[in-house]
Amino acid sequence: MDLPSVLREVDAWPVEDRMLLVQQLWDRLVDQGYEPGIWKDLRDELQQLWDRLVDQGYEPEIWEDLRDELNRRVAADEAAPDEVVSWEEVKAEALKRTRR
Repeated sequence: MDLPSVLREVDAWPVEDRMLLVQQLWDRLVDQGYEPGIWKDLRDELQQLWDRLVDQGYEPEIWEDLRDELNRRVAADEAAPDEVVSWEEVKAEALKRTRR
């Protein structure tokens, strides 16, 4: 079965099941060692799936505490845009933590 056929089939699923599929696909990719540099095609496909959900009326609920945290992070980034951590540093730290 080709990808467009799979997507048409998935479109018939309930929104909650489609969101779970997206999350599980992403987790599997990470578990299999994929890195962001080679995820472009998959990210594009996942973005298409997300866009379809939104086009079909899915509006994710953002809880007040999550909204507050996102606003805090945006404000912190705007206040100090040069204080960043590279993907390589994040990955190395995550791998270090999982090996403990």
